[in-house]
Amino acid sequence: MSGVAPAASVGSWSLDAVDVELLALLSADARTSLRSLGAAVGLSGPSVADRIARLTDRGVIRGFTVDIDWERLGLPTLAHISLLTDKSSHIEQIVGELRNIDRVEEISIVTGSTDLLVRARVADLTELRQLLVEHIWPLAGIQRVETTLAVETVRAPRFVTRLLKQSPATRSAQPPASRSNAVPRGPASEDPDDPTP
Repeated sequence: MSGVAPAASVGSWSLDAVDVELLALLSADARTSLRSLGAAVGLSGPSVADRIARLTDRGVIRGFTVDIDWERLGLPTLAHISLLTDKSSHIEQIVGELRNIDRVEEISIVTGSTDLLVRARVADLTELRQLLVEHIWPLAGIQRVETTLAVETVRAPRFVTRLLKQSPATRSAQPPASRSNAVPRGPASEDPDDPTP
């Protein structure tokens, strides 16, 4: 394929540098139009749509979401709750019960001195106490609960882009051509990968 960077193997299929760049752009703003994405990577809108569909079908893109400001919605307090189980209950059973608690955002099974790390969103300390007393502490199989509050959450800049470039699935892919080197676009010139005239 002319103009396409070397591909990185992922199982039985390949992820090239254009795919990597599209993932980075979509992770920054999932509302970016196909036209804008195409201009950034040097492809037509329909070709970009095909690539996104392929990445979605293969499970690389699991969905498109929004970044919600929970503080504006009255839930400013982020609590990390570490749970140590007494091993009398299956972890999967405890995780299943935690998933049904409204304020629980995420559950991780972890290594170290605890077994589970729960991320929860609450309005204030009163609601956090209610969450612990009414929902967390009564769970069967919980031996110890330790709660820490996030004072501030800071995101690493361009985390997704940097991680994509270091991923084993993509590290051999080369950056796509800059816009100055992109294939010209016009009525008689389209994506070199697109078989349609």
